[in-house]
Amino acid sequence: MLTFEQKCENFTILLNEAAQEQGCFFVGDSGEGHDMETENLYCEDSSGWLIPNARKEEHESTDREDNRWDEYSCFAEWSQDGDNIIIEFKEYTI
Repeated sequence: MLTFEQKCENFTILLNEAAQEQGCFFVGDSGEGHDMETENLYCEDSSGWLIPNARKEEHESTDREDNRWDEYSCFAEWSQDGDNIIIEFKEYTI
């Protein structure tokens, strides 16, 4: 049986794969509810930033609170289609 942390890591992998499909990486901030736990996965909608891969080095060298990243704020919302977990990134303004 997987630990809760391993289940969360598995969901993080799905978040990262979905972000990569858009040429981005996702930086999570906080869980926003709509959670589900299975034997292998813990899913929860998350707020954070969907940042283009081209800006990765710049992002890594700045403070997380730097407001230059505000334009990339988003919600990562999951849904289920059969056995598949689908993640959509939805923009929001701060």
